[in-house]
Amino acid sequence: MRTITNACDLLDPKPLMKWSSTPTPPVHREDPPSGGLTCDLKYTSTSPTDGVTTDEAGIGILVEFTSANEPPEYDKWNNTGAAQQGWSTGTIPGLGTRNSWRGISVTNPAPGASYIVGVQDSNVSMQVQVAVHRAPGEGPLKLDELSAIAQSQARTVLDRLKQP
Repeated sequence: MRTITNACDLLDPKPLMKWSSTPTPPVHREDPPSGGLTCDLKYTSTSPTDGVTTDEAGIGILVEFTSANEPPEYDKWNNTGAAQQGWSTGTIPGLGTRNSWRGISVTNPAPGASYIVGVQDSNVSMQVQVAVHRAPGEGPLKLDELSAIAQSQARTVLDRLKQP
């Protein structure tokens, strides 16, 4: 973690450009050596249905490092057991020691989707969230697309955090 000076460098925003192309200023925090990292990247664009800048695509990451004799933050974040109306949940084979995902896709009042991956591996707890919101009248979003992005980002970030 000591070598990470900008948590946003851990993420690849290119997949978001499928939905929106104009970046907003990133928001990030780094608390080395044993604290955490956060980054929120957001892109906007003008909706073809209403001509207003209502379309958004974003990706965010939250990483916390567990201190000795403390429970991992993953324990607080993991709520796959909690029933949330409309959300699907599950696990991802081969990602970290423990993981979970939850996702939702809606069409009313406007198309939107969110997919969150939580991972715990060694002393690292991490969450990656991908969310896309569209204007009313635009087509529905496919949760599988957000799933692929979030899972890929989670694997990449975990690998980068393990590098010396």
